[in-house]
Amino acid sequence: FVAHDEAADGQGPVRVYLGAGSTIYHLANILAERSGPEGGLRYSICTHNLGALRRLLEPGVNYGRLEIAVPRGRVDPVTYAVLGDPAEYARPGEFDYVIMGTSYVLDGRLYVESALEAEVKGTLLRQLPGAKILLLTKHEFTDQPLPGLRPYGALSDYDFVIVPRHAAGLGVSKKHEAIYERY
Repeated sequence: FVAHDEAADGQGPVRVYLGAGSTIYHLANILAERSGPEGGLRYSICTHNLGALRRLLEPGVNYGRLEIAVPRGRVDPVTYAVLGDPAEYARPGEFDYVIMGTSYVLDGRLYVESALEAEVKGTLLRQLPGAKILLLTKHEFTDQPLPGLRPYGALSDYDFVIVPRHAAGLGVSKKHEAIYERY
């Protein structure tokens, strides 16, 4: 992360919203591992991702460097996330970075399986200030229709889209790689 000026000056933590999904869990894992006592940035993290939440609350995580919050809602066992009123997630001015993943990218539009999660993601994209970052593995790229799913956003809604440079070792097929290259 590039630190927010206020955080870089030691005035406050870097404020991060971590969305749902397995890719975001891996980012939470990195933040937990780097929370050690040897200086560096402090983070204020809000997440509805139960996997990320669990990792950030494990023993050995330096809570002096990580502050954790969870929005209100109900646990969705399918998405392993806390889902609720999208307005609960969107508190303007609260985050420097909003970091999300997605299930599918088709023709530049973004999709997830859960209609409520799609509503939450769309609300976060539209209402939260701060840099929007989309983390992808390239597995998400498809050229197949997605019956019954409605897009919640587009690649162009994000300030940054992060993908691995070389995804061959991650099991990304040549087909996924070819679809990604169109963008």
